[in-house]
Amino acid sequence: MAPMLVAWAAAPDAFFYGVLTYGATAPHAWYAANGAFDELGTLEKLTDLLKYLWKGPALVALLLLCANWIATRGRIRSPGRRLAIWMTGGALIGAALPTPSQVQYVMPLLPPLALALGYLLDDARRWTFTRRQALLGLLCLAAIPGMLAATRHVVAMLRAGSPVLQADAGARWAGASVRAMGGGDIATLSPHMILGSGLDLDPRFAAGPFAYRTGWTMGPVLARQVHAMIPATLGDMDRDPPAAILTGYEHGTRKLPMRPDDGLIAYARRHGYRMLSMPDGVGRLYLRTGRFSLSRND
Repeated sequence: MAPMLVAWAAAPDAFFYGVLTYGATAPHAWYAANGAFDELGTLEKLTDLLKYLWKGPALVALLLLCANWIATRGRIRSPGRRLAIWMTGGALIGAALPTPSQVQYVMPLLPPLALALGYLLDDARRWTFTRRQALLGLLCLAAIPGMLAATRHVVAMLRAGSPVLQADAGARWAGASVRAMGGGDIATLSPHMILGSGLDLDPRFAAGPFAYRTGWTMGPVLARQVHAMIPATLGDMDRDPPAAILTGYEHGTRKLPMRPDDGLIAYARRHGYRMLSMPDGVGRLYLRTGRFSLSRND
């Protein structure tokens, strides 16, 4: 609690927007702008949650736990068993509450689920041999969907190399390219792509794409108060232009087709930045040159 009070006292406007306002408004605004507001409905969220659970044995494990709980409802349960069940239920509710649903929200469910499953396996020692074999076979089969995707990733990595190492190599290349032009900070909506570059991130882009892509929900006045960058305040970069601009990683998806990077690309082209293709063929690195020109509206 104390760190939160310190953050609120230091920057109350930024605190309230980042902690309260953003979570309550920005996801809905972003999905609505992309024509995907229906994806935030209860039915869609539950469907996504089931899909995430199906990617591994979690869904089958939950069903088995429920069945065992019903079958042994007359038994006196130990405090540890009750705690494992309550923790599993709480984690499942926690995974279902956020909007929109994301697969990473299921991760806190896995530790208590594994603990509760351990109690189930302890019960299985008193089952018949056939029931025990059926239980183990079902759990093994349930693990296959998750293993298929993992196997594809491993095969792709063996063929083309680790994407993590490739991203790090790309970041180092970007850092060397910027330093060759004199150095400086870099502006990007994809700060995770420059972690190994050794470059300083323009602090106005510390929030990555999140505050920027729903900038109309905060407006220029609040954006300047909380030191955030939104499309309406891109012209403010003229007073302290970044040495480089990295784009290409926020170019929309099938579900969310809007392209937040387009504003940065237009800014870079309008101000005479020189474009270099990133080694991965996806990103575009724009380097400031001596031909930098101010916006006509400034």
